[in-house]
Amino acid sequence: MGAIPDDAILWELARALGLDPGPVAIRRVPAVALDTLAAYLLPGRMHHWSLGRRYEHIRRSGVRIHEVVVPGCPATVYLWAANAPVLDLVVRCHALAHADFIRHNAYFAGVPQDLTERVTDQAARVRRYAARYGQEAVEAVLDAALALALGAGATAPVLGQATSDDLLGLIAARAPGLQPWQRDLVAMVRAETVPLAAQLRTAVANEGWATFWHRRMVRALELDGEASVEFARVHAMVTGCQPGDLNPYALGEALFEAVVARGGTAAAFRARQAEDDVSLVRNHCDLAVAVRLGGPEAGTAEAFGAWRDALLRRVGWNRLPQIAVESVNHRGRGELYLCHRYDGRELDLDAAVGALALVARLWGRPVHLQTVSAGRSRLLSHDGRSPVEAVLPPGGGERPWSCGKP
Repeated sequence: MGAIPDDAILWELARALGLDPGPVAIRRVPAVALDTLAAYLLPGRMHHWSLGRRYEHIRRSGVRIHEVVVPGCPATVYLWAANAPVLDLVVRCHALAHADFIRHNAYFAGVPQDLTERVTDQAARVRRYAARYGQEAVEAVLDAALALALGAGATAPVLGQATSDDLLGLIAARAPGLQPWQRDLVAMVRAETVPLAAQLRTAVANEGWATFWHRRMVRALELDGEASVEFARVHAMVTGCQPGDLNPYALGEALFEAVVARGGTAAAFRARQAEDDVSLVRNHCDLAVAVRLGGPEAGTAEAFGAWRDALLRRVGWNRLPQIAVESVNHRGRGELYLCHRYDGRELDLDAAVGALALVARLWGRPVHLQTVSAGRSRLLSHDGRSPVEAVLPPGGGERPWSCGKP
């Protein structure tokens, strides 16, 4: 192969191989623009000091970001303008597979097609609220809501409803102490969390799918000797990892290879549509995948099971503590009662108390969190001014059989 193919040719190749990325806009931008996108995660997003701090961290880290894919119609692919030719080819193939995954995976179904326009409109509303109510008042709400989004208080945002696992949605809909404009600010943060939650939940599956297909697309192009060697180097760089490390590119590719080995490419497309990281590992991680990733090569089924269970705790939604809303009227006083779904991993109590303070600020009344620490059920409470901790007796608490139980 001589000349590197253009974007249109790669899109046609993706379609010929069975991918369906839909409309895709590819833009080449300088490094500073990619770093900004990586920090803010969505173009046009509201300004906040925490996002600016993330941008400075990325800039100081020295890590080079080569592409960012933003959901929508069209999906927008931002590429580093200085990517070397073969690397640029790999990144474009990788990004087209990302677009296919985002377009078809069930966990992205709630992401609006006009995502960028909505985020930009929300940023304009934030500026209007700041002009009317003051920057300090607006930031007080955003500080709390953004800290809870996909953080210590994050659970599972579901677009269009406030479920018992949707803390920000519940606060936006039912917090008794919020003014309408404050409620709107929390709702905006929650809306931004929907695509970010989908990305968090499917990071291994999404990167694995993109890696699985970028290799097949580049191979189909039949690169010449020098370019072929460079591709092998790039692919090895993407999928390389040290023992004990979790490389989502390598893990995800290995899992989709396992799916194909057992059920063919059609099974891989079904997995791409239905699976998140946890289900992909649970359903398709076998001993061959473990050996490929430096796991146990031999031994008992129990040893492999323990290795896979440890892996499951490190992927997707399992990386976050799971917090359920058990009552919005605890003790008949409109207080919020939360339960930590204890799975053997304890919360950082200082961080949990800090998160409770933020929830109390938004809820406007005392909040409580049942959890486990040092083998005992505990109830952490915060009234917006100071925290209180109590050890619960056996069988105590709002729902001792479902949460916060050692």
